[in-house]
Amino acid sequence: MQLPVVDDRGEALVALDEADENAADSDAAPCPLALVVVVRDDGAVLWGLDAWRGRWEMPGGMREPGESPRDAARRELREETGLVVGELTWCGLARFELRDPARTELAAVYVARSSAGAEVAPADGELLETRWVAVGDAPPEPVAELDAAIAAWALRPPR
Repeated sequence: MQLPVVDDRGEALVALDEADENAADSDAAPCPLALVVVVRDDGAVLWGLDAWRGRWEMPGGMREPGESPRDAARRELREETGLVVGELTWCGLARFELRDPARTELAAVYVARSSAGAEVAPADGELLETRWVAVGDAPPEPVAELDAAIAAWALRPPR
């Protein structure tokens, strides 16, 4: 994958790092965000249509004060989709160069597994719709380009 990935607003995904999970709270840059790439038993990936941005994204969101990235990922997944998953697998950190105001931020990235029969539905109004997409198929349009790049990285075959 070629980085950086820049979206139509000028926001850029500049690095994907398999850093240790503890690096999320290092002094390198703030890590206010946790994202979850959810994969169903049949290999489909969960996408959610964001109500505010109008783009298909990975479930996830902002950490609350004192909350770990892992706890934020679990909470945001449950709040946005109704899914409660057992294990979250750490993938690493996504580094962004953001605008308005200009800043560098990190996002903690996790993968979760879900059974094919699990009920998924937008739960808190942040997502208008959810959709499962087979791995290897293009995500729904319009897609958040940065999230698509993160999902592809998180789901890449083991090296």
